[in-house]
Amino acid sequence: MSLVRQQSQMSSFSVHSSVDVGRHLFILHLHVEVLKIINVVWCQFRNFRCK
Repeated sequence: MSLVRQQSQMSSFSVHSSVDVGRHLFILHLHVEVLKIINVVWCQFRNFRCK
């Protein structure tokens, strides 16, 4: 009885951890995209200011 309960807890934990990993990867990808956009905008602004 306790063994079945432990297995169900482990499976639910693995599902939650995979969701958390997906969320972390999504947030990380979002940060990278935002940094790329900021970098492009900053380079254009700097070039415009230098001219």
